[in-house]
Amino acid sequence: MPIQPIKPTRLWRGADISHHQGDIEPSELLANVDYVYLKTSGGDRIPYVDRKFDRNWALIAPRKPTGGFHFFNPYNQLVEQKSLILRMTDRDGWACPYSLDFEYPVRGGPDAIPISIRFHDELLNEIIKIGHPLETVGLCGYTAAWWWNTRYLGERVDHVRWWIATYGNLPFLPKGIRNLIGWQTSSTGRFLGISGPVDTDVMAVSM
Repeated sequence: MPIQPIKPTRLWRGADISHHQGDIEPSELLANVDYVYLKTSGGDRIPYVDRKFDRNWALIAPRKPTGGFHFFNPYNQLVEQKSLILRMTDRDGWACPYSLDFEYPVRGGPDAIPISIRFHDELLNEIIKIGHPLETVGLCGYTAAWWWNTRYLGERVDHVRWWIATYGNLPFLPKGIRNLIGWQTSSTGRFLGISGPVDTDVMAVSM
C-alpha cells in the first residue's frame, strides 16, 4: 500500500540543493534546517545525473533527514527515467518522501498530467514490488499552480502526496490538489555555507 502522510506536531523547515549551489559547506546550513532535499537526476538527457549529488549525499545524509528529487520529462524515455531513479536512490538512509518534479516547461500539453500521474503510480508500484529503499518513505509529486492549472482536466490525484511551489507563509493549492505535505516558501533563500540563492521549504510529514 502507498505510504500515508502522518500528521506532524509542527512544520519542518528545509532547503533543496542541486549542482546550482556549487560546493556547499554544510555546517551552517544544517544548523538552520530540519531536512534537506538533494537533486538526484533529470529527464532531459538520459542518463542525466546531478553532478553534485554523491558529494552532497555524503555530506548531508549522515547528519540530517534527507530526501531526493528528479526533474521529470513526460516526453522522454519514461522506462529509462524510472530505471535511473531506482538506480540513483538504491541506498539506505532516505528519511523524506522522494519527489517527482512535475513542471516540465516544453511541450507541456494537456497530456502532461496524465503521463506524470501514471509514472508516479508505476514507479511506486515497482518500489513496493522489489522492496526498494524508497519504500519506507514513499513518493510525492512537486508542482506549481502556474504549470498545473493550465493543464489540469479533472484527473484523479488525491492518492498522490503533493509538495507545491507557493511562495509565502501559507500554501495556495493548485486545482484538484488536496493531499498536501509541504510547500516551497521561496526560491531566493540564503544560508551560510551556500553561495547564492537556494529554495526553501516547509514539510508537514514526520521526519
